[in-house]
Amino acid sequence: MEVPDIIWFLFAKKLAGEISASELQELRVFVRDNPAIEPQLETINLFWKQIPVLEEGKVEAAYLYIKQKLFSKRDYPSLK
Repeated sequence: MEVPDIIWFLFAKKLAGEISASELQELRVFVRDNPAIEPQLETINLFWKQIPVLEEGKVEAAYLYIKQKLFSKRDYPSLK
């Protein structure tokens, strides 16, 4: 399943506590319409718990970290 980058970015913002109400609604609609993404979101939650607490405004760094980890062929070939 191809997930638009904006969805990963919105999820990173949600985890960082920086998501707006309209962005959260967009994320919820996408997840509702694409339930197959839920296992991937659970995996991201696991990654999130392993990274150091981020300073405010570091959502971009979190997004890139999550994307790199999630789509690393070496670590997660079934998700590539």
